[in-house]
Amino acid sequence: MLNKSAPAINKPDMKQVYPNISRSRLHKLLHILLVTLVFTLGCTIAVHAQIGFKGGVNLANFIGQDAANSEDVMGLNAGISLTLIQIGPLAITPEVYYAQKGARFSDQLRQIGETEPTPETGEELFDLEFRLDYIEVPILAKITLPIGSRDYFRPFILGGPIYAWRLDCQISLTSAEQQSIEECTDEQFTDVRTAFNNADRGFVVGTGIDLDIPYLGTITLDGRYVRGLSRLRDDGVNDDIHNRSFTLMLGYSFGLGARR
Repeated sequence: MLNKSAPAINKPDMKQVYPNISRSRLHKLLHILLVTLVFTLGCTIAVHAQIGFKGGVNLANFIGQDAANSEDVMGLNAGISLTLIQIGPLAITPEVYYAQKGARFSDQLRQIGETEPTPETGEELFDLEFRLDYIEVPILAKITLPIGSRDYFRPFILGGPIYAWRLDCQISLTSAEQQSIEECTDEQFTDVRTAFNNADRGFVVGTGIDLDIPYLGTITLDGRYVRGLSRLRDDGVNDDIHNRSFTLMLGYSFGLGARR
């Protein structure tokens, strides 16, 4: 039978069992664990890093209440991408590329410039075209879809913010008799030069497919919708104008390190 009078077992004092563990040493231990985690992540990034080259075409125009009559213009798109982080189906891919955008207005000159017709111009029809060249930097989250995926064929969706800096701006005025192309810095377009902003920001969404070629790399085809959120003009008059473009791109990428 059990002896009910047996002495109770006392819990040991943790400070006596681990006399050498102090708060400063715990901090050091956590610091070591954090450094190890960052190093492991860095190794993963290095292993899965991919660099790519892309090119394609833009179908761009202006949107907004003050750009209701704008028509599409076609431009080029070309640049590089770098896949830095890959966690399962998710990849983080910043890109840098050159993009041509703009819009065309086919209307009477007086409706564009808000001027009354003169005997010289009369009611002659003009095409006014804006050409804006940008360096664009999208930060994309790319998710590979499990539906229809194979070892060599992978559909995906992508999206993220995009930042752009204007490199050049041209304005062309075309009539039935002549065409005039001027830089936005020309003196006769001073009001346009001061009104157009030098930077833009927005978002991009899209979808596409990756096609792996053994021992060579990956071919990528994607389509994107790019919407500018910043107004192209900030002068307070007719300034509800934004960039918009539809982009089709073809690219080639290869790994910078072996995959695990």
